Amino acid sequence: MAQRDPTNPLRYVILGGGPAGLSCAENLRAAGFTGEIVVVSRENSLPYDRTLISKDLSNGDPSSWSMRTEEFLEKHEIIYLLNKTVFSVIPEMKNVVCADGDHIQYDKLCVATGSQAIRPKIENIQAINVHFLRSTDIYKLYHTLLPGTYDMKTLQTKLKSGKFNKVVVVGGGFISNEVIANLRKNYPDMDLHMVFSEESPACKLGPEIGEYLYVKHTDNKVTIHD
Repeated sequence: MAQRDPTNPLRYVILGGGPAGLSCAENLRAAGFTGEIVVVSRENSLPYDRTLISKDLSNGDPSSWSMRTEEFLEKHEIIYLLNKTVFSVIPEMKNVVCADGDHIQYDKLCVATGSQAIRPKIENIQAINVHFLRSTDIYKLYHTLLPGTYDMKTLQTKLKSGKFNKVVVVGGGFISNEVIANLRKNYPDMDLHMVFSEESPACKLGPEIGEYLYVKHTDNKVTIHD
């Protein structure tokens, strides 16, 4: 990878601190870019394997999921600004406006912010016992922008408290199936339900897999509402 050249005034700003943002930063260095690389992330941790959130919801330790160490980023002079929420971009001024009032100038900009958890337009979606699954920890300002619980740690704590006797997972996709399987493995006596509009769980993977998961879940005493 190329080394940072202090005489190169160009700054490449990447919005989004997940795997996509990290990959962009690494590939810039690999392609020979010697200017400044700044990654802006609203999460409070370095990039990690987000797929493990649903696979290991009950007992997962996010500290072991990091994709790159601080030493690696320092070696290649990739700057990570954590706990930074971006409010807007002003293209004509090549300026990124952050929630805390900071302005970040750029020469080139990459938007790699990923997606959000879908918030169904149903009654009481903002109730205190409704949880979304998106990150390992609480985003700074996230609850102000989108009310609700989005992080794994909060849900993990509530699960371990023993106060949850019944959990309903909305959605029949791949992530929902991983969540249900993990909950059943770790909480064998919990009353588990899946609610989805498709014909079968993970139907986009094909009818055979959907039928297999349907039978597997029902055999494991998961109530399916389709």
